[in-house]
Amino acid sequence: MQRLTADHLFKNYGSRAEDGSPAPPAIPDEPPLRVAQGETFEIETVDTCHRFMLSEETTLHYRDGPMAGNPSTGPVYVEGIHAGDVIAVTIEELDVLGHTLLGAGGDDTLFPPEMQEAREDFVRIEHGIAHFPGGVTAPVRPMYGCFGVVPSEACPEPYGHGGNMDIPDVCAGNTVHLRCQRDGAYFACGDGHALQGDGEINGFSLEVSLRGRLRIELSPHQALRAMLIETPDRYITVGVRHDMKGSVTDAVTAMAELFAASREISPMDAYQFVSHLGDLRVGAIWPMWSEWDIPIPMCLHLAREHFV
Repeated sequence: MQRLTADHLFKNYGSRAEDGSPAPPAIPDEPPLRVAQGETFEIETVDTCHRFMLSEETTLHYRDGPMAGNPSTGPVYVEGIHAGDVIAVTIEELDVLGHTLLGAGGDDTLFPPEMQEAREDFVRIEHGIAHFPGGVTAPVRPMYGCFGVVPSEACPEPYGHGGNMDIPDVCAGNTVHLRCQRDGAYFACGDGHALQGDGEINGFSLEVSLRGRLRIELSPHQALRAMLIETPDRYITVGVRHDMKGSVTDAVTAMAELFAASREISPMDAYQFVSHLGDLRVGAIWPMWSEWDIPIPMCLHLAREHFV
């Protein structure tokens, strides 16, 4: 099995120049990994702070220096994929590597001023359990915060190509469908979280390094107008625009079209159904108080049992 280590980081999602303007993707002359469609490969990522925490005392740092945004591992070139194709990226396995620091407080907290204590806590992760401050624990559910294909031009925010979406369902056992903007797909991922609920409310999550096994192939859903996440029991369409209504519109429209094709009914009939049976959830909400105008992903969930 081919393997791509965390040494192959590049500035892709969330990249900005020193003046804050969007910076073009820093694409290597030769992709560090080339795979065939359907070939399973292994990929390692480091956390959003370019680190791998072996213990509370020992941390490995990757690429210290001017590398704005979340570090992504890649890009992965997929043979036979062309610009405009929709690919299906299946996350077969996903494991947490090491531990993490949990940041909170300061101006970014949602707490009132009297509770804005800036702090940083070490979170030990052992045997699939995260040990939070105060002695409380929870099982981990690792996921990728950044996931997608390299856009064709400068675009630090998430859009149809993926990017820094912070959606918990980008996890093991699920398949993400994305439209490519370059031949070969140029896929990359990073910003691993050991555990996160919808919204990434704190602005940070349990930021960790990950090791994943992935598989990329041509998607059967070539007519998709928005991202699609398949889980064992749900379809999830993802709309990403600068205004929340636009994000919701794209998610609902994509789901209605997907459902209409499945049931062989009109898009309007499908809309009437999915708008009543679907559950709307939010991706990361931290862009709401960001200094930049960053889109907020909106996700529409619909049970697979309704499809044929």
